Amino acid sequence: MHEVASSTVIINVLVQIVNIAIFFGIFYYFLAAPLAEAIEKRKKILEQFKNADEILQKKLKEAEEEKVRIIQEGVEHKNKLIMQAKEEAEQIKASILEQAERERKNLLEKAEIELKSQKEELEKEWENSVKKAVFAIYEKLLNDKNTAVLEKYIENIKNYK
Repeated sequence: MHEVASSTVIINVLVQIVNIAIFFGIFYYFLAAPLAEAIEKRKKILEQFKNADEILQKKLKEAEEEKVRIIQEGVEHKNKLIMQAKEEAEQIKASILEQAERERKNLLEKAEIELKSQKEELEKEWENSVKKAVFAIYEKLLNDKNTAVLEKYIENIKNYK
């Protein structure tokens, strides 16, 4: 067999260790480090996708809450506008009723004044016509010499009441 010197074996082992170290250095520098970086990047991307899904769900929930809030505000605003319109309508109604009542009172006052004026006028006309009639009767009676007719007229006047 062939004898190998122990120093040759040690040198071979050291050369093999250096070769392995160079191999691992090259492997780490060219393959392992970029591979580790790529794996890390993929992990980050996957984490971002998970976070993106959570963020998307959160945003959807916020959007739904915002939609509900906006709808509630719209309903409240609509109800407030309806109440304001009703109040304004009631105020307008009250104003119209007050104005109508004032006009009614004015018309009644004018009608009463007109009625009173016409009544006074009719009373004066009636009084004047009665006076004329009485004067005509007196004139006729005084001109008439028949005493029986005079007594009959006087009796009719007394019984007139």
